[in-house]
Amino acid sequence: MTNLEPTTAPSRSHKHWRAIGILFLVFVFGVICGGGGTILVVVERLKASVRSPETAWAPAERMLNRAANRLDRKLDLTPDQAQQVREELKITLQQMREVRTSVAAESRMIMIDTTRRIESRLPTDKQATFREMANQFLTDWELNELEP
Repeated sequence: MTNLEPTTAPSRSHKHWRAIGILFLVFVFGVICGGGGTILVVVERLKASVRSPETAWAPAERMLNRAANRLDRKLDLTPDQAQQVREELKITLQQMREVRTSVAAESRMIMIDTTRRIESRLPTDKQATFREMANQFLTDWELNELEP
């Protein structure tokens, strides 16, 4: 004969803390996944804008279209006035594209200059490793590698 002791069910308090713990873990995992996903999206969009600044304008175009629609709606513009507003916003967008393209080119030149200045301050035995690191960074961002 075996001596079986009756098992007791977990108390209500234990179940309560267990549920709170599970909810907390779900919350923490949600924050981690949301934050990680956001970082991935932001980095990819930043890379796209650095890679080709002249084509990364869809968000700005949507914003200007929304602005034109809002102005049209709030000011009760005539079709001719709405068209004139849209034409002005297109001019603004083109000006912003030109500025962004020039800034991207200048930024690349600044990165190259910075890399060369840092490389010139390093001992000879570390320059090759640094150049590899700099080229890897530029490759990761789909920019041209440094010239030898």
